[in-house]
Amino acid sequence: MEPSVSRRRRKPASGHKHLTYFKLEKALAHPGCPICHLVQTSIESYFDSFLYEKVNDVGLRARLNADNGVCNRHLYQLLGHHDGLAISLMYRPLLERVVAAVLDRSEVPGNKGACFVCESETETEERYASVMAEYLDDAEFKSSFAGSRGLCVPHYELVRRRAGSVPQWFLGFHAAIYDRLLDGVRRYIDAANWSLAEARPSLSDEEQRVWMEVVRLYAGYPGMPQRQRK
Repeated sequence: MEPSVSRRRRKPASGHKHLTYFKLEKALAHPGCPICHLVQTSIESYFDSFLYEKVNDVGLRARLNADNGVCNRHLYQLLGHHDGLAISLMYRPLLERVVAAVLDRSEVPGNKGACFVCESETETEERYASVMAEYLDDAEFKSSFAGSRGLCVPHYELVRRRAGSVPQWFLGFHAAIYDRLLDGVRRYIDAANWSLAEARPSLSDEEQRVWMEVVRLYAGYPGMPQRQRK
């Protein structure tokens, strides 16, 4: 269930800026959606911290046991860290429950699709979207954002809802990005249409990869949960 919509009052240009703002501003230089980049980086940092310091944390182990592990998506991400001992320690008590349930002919426990990593992911996404919504009228932020590649569609919508309304520059910026992508898709389709004969467009290397950009821009980062929109 998505957190309730909180519309943010936008900050004046002279408003005090904090660490979250500066992390967001720095991410604008990253190719692609800055919020996607920040969320993915946060998840990897969370896993690094968990595996290095917290795999034996009593509170987290209790939560892990209560949730019957982490969700499928985050478990496979955790698998990518190749920490066999950590996964073995985490899942030994859960497998013991499974064996006991099977022998007892009772319901076999399993994760229901959410976990504490999901909660951290959602909190990070909401925090950066809310901060962006606060600074949409800030001249410095606007200048930095103008050099970025904009937001993916899901994060544009999240920021729009958190802001309540967005300024014309922000709307126009994204309308232009999405329209250019649409034009690229049309050219790509025309390039595959042999009936156009000599009218078929010749595509650059970048244009030939437009379908990859469609996925990134329309869906967000790999594995991004599609949250309920309000």
